[in-house]
Amino acid sequence: MKNCDVLAKVLSQAGLQDFFAVTGGAAINIIDSLITTGGMTPYFHHHEQAAALAADAYARSKGLGLCVVTTGPGVTNALTGLLCSWQDSVPCIYISGQARSSQTALGSKVRQVGTQHMEVLPVVNNLTKKAYMLNEKDNIEEVLLELISIATSGKKGPVWLDIPLDVQLKSRNPSAVVDLNPNKRSIDNDSLLAKNEMLKGLKRALRPIFIFGRGLAGFEQKNFESIIKKINIPILRTWGFLDTNLIIPEQNYCGVIGVSGQRGANFIVSQADYVISIGVRWGQAVVGPKIESFAPNAKVIVVDIDENELKQLTEHQNFELICCNALTLLGAILDQKTFDFAADKKWHEYCSEIKLYNYEQITQKRIDLVDQYQIINLIQQLVSKPTSFVIDGGGTIVYCSMQILNTSKDIHILIPSASCPMGTGLPQSIGSQIAKRSDLVITIIGDGSFAFNLQELQTIKTHKLPIKIVVLNNGGYLSIKDTQKKFQDGRFFGSDKSGGLELPSIAKIARAFGIKYRRINRFSAAKIRLSKALSSNVPEIIEVVVDDNQAIYPTLAFEKHVSGVNNPQPLSRMHPRVELPLYNYPN
Repeated sequence: MKNCDVLAKVLSQAGLQDFFAVTGGAAINIIDSLITTGGMTPYFHHHEQAAALAADAYARSKGLGLCVVTTGPGVTNALTGLLCSWQDSVPCIYISGQARSSQTALGSKVRQVGTQHMEVLPVVNNLTKKAYMLNEKDNIEEVLLELISIATSGKKGPVWLDIPLDVQLKSRNPSAVVDLNPNKRSIDNDSLLAKNEMLKGLKRALRPIFIFGRGLAGFEQKNFESIIKKINIPILRTWGFLDTNLIIPEQNYCGVIGVSGQRGANFIVSQADYVISIGVRWGQAVVGPKIESFAPNAKVIVVDIDENELKQLTEHQNFELICCNALTLLGAILDQKTFDFAADKKWHEYCSEIKLYNYEQITQKRIDLVDQYQIINLIQQLVSKPTSFVIDGGGTIVYCSMQILNTSKDIHILIPSASCPMGTGLPQSIGSQIAKRSDLVITIIGDGSFAFNLQELQTIKTHKLPIKIVVLNNGGYLSIKDTQKKFQDGRFFGSDKSGGLELPSIAKIARAFGIKYRRINRFSAAKIRLSKALSSNVPEIIEVVVDDNQAIYPTLAFEKHVSGVNNPQPLSRMHPRVELPLYNYPN
């Protein structure tokens, strides 16, 4: 049996049923084996970036994804998808075919030897948990099992396997049995210490909150609800938490924090005296440019599996930094029989009052132009079956969606929350639809991002995927235009037609690919047209013409210093400014 046949056998036994690829000379044997030996279903894309993004989206829903590309430009084209998997800790296997071993140059300074050859490992090393080039002496089963284990354990993330052509074709005798059962997760000492430290602080806290992030991915909803019921304190989330598919009970949920989070949620943090952050990356998008102003009155417990993330916070004296796995910590809390802690009723009531400010956008009523917030809210109201919302990485779309959408029992939201590249929407909707065949998949994408991966409309058409593509047409790169208004006196270079960027007609694009098209330019017509689109069983493009001056609100505020420098303000004082009531501390 050839090595590439053994590879197909192992990946199939690992539970992979589908893979995403662009074929190429160095990858044809791998692809052939995955189909004929592994019995896997291929989804061929028209650009490697799209294949990588589709595999990433598939992994977010199914737990593990697979992308196959050829060497050289096949690898470099896939890097954006790899970046999303790396920064969002998504377990994905990326496999590249390589030139023959004798035509590689690993360890030397030669730029190229074989046809289309490039040295893959130096390029992908910093974006993977492990990258490895297979050699003829390797046991491919052992290498693959190690890579799968690395990708799916601890702080999850992508791995990369580069296979030279001669090694792909080398014959070997496969093992009779492949052990793919990982050891059951045990509660380690670090998790027990973290739990004890957290509960000890809760006893003294008057205004405690949880902040949950993507690090909770993989935890069971039933156990999650049990923990929330036991501790019963207000809960905030990050964008990344959406990827966990966990649902926070409404009575505890207080909103999404961040630079373009919700006003009430960010203000609640400023009033808390005890913050427990679990599985959250404390980057600028989450806590703002000045960490010290994010939770100024609180003792902060930060739990993260990655000690490198924690090292960035060591200078903050009010922080307790704990390096352990969020899932094992939750397991330790779940095992706790009793809690010597009672949530303060007045604090709960205050948080319930403040979180009403989270949805200020919905109260805005537009007559002449379609408001992005209103249209996204309407779409969420209209869905009546299990639905996956795929949010493109374009700035305005991300901000609006994250301030309005929320998970529920039948709603899953997928977003590449760390890097947010433009153009992710179409390929990620493909991966999401393949992973969840029975779901309604709705892609929300801007007209600027829509132009990035137009070729994948053909992939959607080829496979008859009934994806609903809602294109919010705001006349260019609205998020960039907003920045240019604030800081460059409205010089829209490269962001709309006046600045040299002209976008294609969405109606003509739909006709070119033979995909059904609808247009909405008044909110009064939106409900009827969206309802018809969402109930059809074919792919559709719904162009919604929205206000090209649409404001993102609330958002990070700036104040101009006498020196002329724009200073960012704390997230508790978002723009436009609204005075919220401070917590009335009990005597």
